[in-house]
Amino acid sequence: MFEITQEQKSQILAEMNSHFKSRERSETGVLQVLSLWQDKDGSADDLKEFCLKYFIDDASELAAFRDKLELVFEKLRGHLIEIHTYFGRWKELELGPFSPQDELLARYNPFKHITDDFFELKLPFVILLNFKRETFESMVQNHRSWSREKWTEVRLANYESRVPAEVSHKHFLAVHKASTYVDGYNIFMNCLLAENGERLYEKEKRLISHWGLRDELKALYADPTGKPKQELILKVMKHIVEGTIPREIINNNSITWNPYSNECFGADRNKIQTTPEGERRYDYWFEVFEAQRMQDEYYTVNKTLIDRRFNVHREIPEAKVEGMFDQLLSSPVLGKVAEEMKARLGRDLRPYDIWYQGFKPLDSQAEMDGLVEREFPDVDAFNRRLPDILRKLGFSEEKAKYFADHIVAEPSRSAGHARGAAMRGANSLLRIRTEKGKLSHNAFNIAMHELGHTIEQTISMNMVDHTALEGVPNTAFTEAIAFLFQGKDKEVLGLPPGKESPEKPIHTYLSTCEIASMSLVDMHAWRYLYKNPDARPADLKRHVMEAAQMLWTKYWEPYFGKSDHSILGIYSHMITYYLYLPDYPIGHIISHQLENYFKTHELAPELERICAQGCIYPDLWMEKAVGKPISPDELLSDAEKAINSIG
Repeated sequence: MFEITQEQKSQILAEMNSHFKSRERSETGVLQVLSLWQDKDGSADDLKEFCLKYFIDDASELAAFRDKLELVFEKLRGHLIEIHTYFGRWKELELGPFSPQDELLARYNPFKHITDDFFELKLPFVILLNFKRETFESMVQNHRSWSREKWTEVRLANYESRVPAEVSHKHFLAVHKASTYVDGYNIFMNCLLAENGERLYEKEKRLISHWGLRDELKALYADPTGKPKQELILKVMKHIVEGTIPREIINNNSITWNPYSNECFGADRNKIQTTPEGERRYDYWFEVFEAQRMQDEYYTVNKTLIDRRFNVHREIPEAKVEGMFDQLLSSPVLGKVAEEMKARLGRDLRPYDIWYQGFKPLDSQAEMDGLVEREFPDVDAFNRRLPDILRKLGFSEEKAKYFADHIVAEPSRSAGHARGAAMRGANSLLRIRTEKGKLSHNAFNIAMHELGHTIEQTISMNMVDHTALEGVPNTAFTEAIAFLFQGKDKEVLGLPPGKESPEKPIHTYLSTCEIASMSLVDMHAWRYLYKNPDARPADLKRHVMEAAQMLWTKYWEPYFGKSDHSILGIYSHMITYYLYLPDYPIGHIISHQLENYFKTHELAPELERICAQGCIYPDLWMEKAVGKPISPDELLSDAEKAINSIG
């Protein structure tokens, strides 16, 4: 903690005023530097000397310095991401068995000393001395009047913390351990038994939790005999959330498990002893929390992860986000949708029906898998045909080639993800889940989602006017664009697009409600952790199950019946992506607004215009994109019209 007297502070400000014309800006700069200056940075005299030496009074010199910062930060971040990607290559990609040596490589963190190095160099102080660090409140009030250059300066001056290397590295390792756990959490469905002891899956089928289990459950709505399998998956999810799943069956196809009796059997069909997973899922989650909490004390403004997620990363207040979710889930439209589902299914609704797929055309899973196998048998075929995919989506020959040259698909161990290059000219990476090198339709559908991410990443890096504005306002926006691409998978596979189903808004509404309720569990869990700093993983597990049950009772039970399955706690994002989940329902809301806009505008050219806005204030981005701020009103209104028109 650096201590300075009021007299010393006044003296520094007086000398700055006597040396420079930009008095208000220089005073702001000195106070910003003071907020992070420490004893090891020097005395009050050293601080005064520093400010007098590094303050830039001339506007043209200041603009030149801003341009230099943009260039060096782009190159630094881009190359560090490239290094990090290569060290983690064997952990993240399906390139054979994952060895202890591979795990060691993946633990290397090239970002570890960046903050310390920068502060030792005093570069953040030079930036804070010359550019104003705007508060979230100031952004909300003034964002419409800011120029592109001002936005660039706002993004450059976002230093509000000084987290030491050892603290940030502990966070890196906690997330690394959690993601390794999640990436290896596979269930072999052919090793499961139904309640009557029947084996429902004859062929080997490996599904990752939660993504694979959820997507299999969705696909089974196209199978008239699929209900027993859905019940089986629900039972598996219950065991995962509650920690009663045997450790031995995770990512293991050598033993058989009956989730109803929770018994396991060896190859000789004799019962074998197993160990329940217990709190392990919550151990990893709790480690991530503790690593985040260690960083909190080094922040000057947003002192909790919750504040940083909503005020800094998302730039949408937590109360507004929760209000949008409650508006959707509390609407009587959900009851109308549930009644229609019940009529179509011809039975009472079950908890897994939150993933009901009957408001969109249902396809045979086997037929769709066969089509993908013919058209895109593996990741190499996806890469080769990427220009063709993009042309089918409306991109010109020239643009299709440009994007294909900047995107590389790779086989992923996880459910699939995208990674932007963060440097002009470098490739965005599109990771696709494969099974024995092959793509299923589910994998292809997710690959289309990730393609949307990589297209956005390529545009908002290479076509934005200032690289400090690279990206979109927050991850909800890139998810929204990814949803647009994901919905065009059949078109890319050569199936007739036909007319858009009038029931599509109902499907989007139900999907948004489903993941909004999962997001609220995530939000409740983090609030609990911060309010109860002495809690342990077992307490976290209990609270997650209680929050999941409470939210189920509040929003779903009136229409879907009682549930003791804690199903709203199943999403694996909660363990390793810490408060990422709310970006998905926000993304659905944004995506619906974008889809309505693209009904009267061409996707390819307009997407370039929209994404090239870069990382500005979320509502401003939306207004410039489609003429309206972010709001669930449009989705709710369209869903209500659609459900009222049925019958």
